[in-house]
Amino acid sequence: MLRSFAAVAVLALATPAVASAVPANDDFAAAKAISGTRGSTSDANIGAGKEPGEPNHAGFPGGASIWYRWTAPEDRHFSFTTQGSFDTLLAVYEGSSVSTLIEVASDDDSGLDENGGSALSFAATAGSTYHVAVDGFGGKYGAVDLRWQRAPANDNFENALELA
Repeated sequence: MLRSFAAVAVLALATPAVASAVPANDDFAAAKAISGTRGSTSDANIGAGKEPGEPNHAGFPGGASIWYRWTAPEDRHFSFTTQGSFDTLLAVYEGSSVSTLIEVASDDDSGLDENGGSALSFAATAGSTYHVAVDGFGGKYGAVDLRWQRAPANDNFENALELA
């Protein structure tokens, strides 16, 4: 009888530690810093939530967001993608707090892969800080592979290359 009690006590003590594990970049204020004209980072939104006042990313409520902070190194179009991740919502914002966020670009299901990865592109201003949110569509959780890169010079119609 004592053995059963000890096993239950150990299980009860282990459960709160697992339940309280959240990603370090779960909250806007704790956004993970990323940098450069191109790069990638792998994380997971398992255990993440949605903080009070957080906007719906790409127009959907989500519920399991993680945050990144990126300062544009130059005036240029940049693209961000979660291709290869699970069914994500991806959004880029300007603003210094959750309550002051202004959406710059967002996407749900870019069509780049069958998993529902997202992709977006926007005109970045050198020295401006942007906040990138990756959320799970419908509150889904999983591994996140966020990539960013400088878009080609002719990414916009106004910069089209003339063909001979």
